[in-house]
Amino acid sequence: PSEYDDLRKASPYPFSIAPHKKVSLKLVMAVMRDYLQGTKFDLTRGIAAGPFGTPDRYNPGKGEAAVSGAWERPIALFRTSDSYVV
Repeated sequence: PSEYDDLRKASPYPFSIAPHKKVSLKLVMAVMRDYLQGTKFDLTRGIAAGPFGTPDRYNPGKGEAAVSGAWERPIALFRTSDSYVV
């Protein structure tokens, strides 16, 4: 959902859901690479992308601590070195 009441107490997403079609290895690998591209939460566009249009979020600078809130967190992270599909 794009709007929440209180993330600490609300349950905006179900624990699990049944897939609409068979889940393939290729699909799981694509999901693990996702950084919300093409959605309204796309981290390569707007202010969230920074000056270089990157979805990566490195350690915040001094000024960022003064701003309340947080960035969206993509599934794919630059610091993920390995992902296993079992």
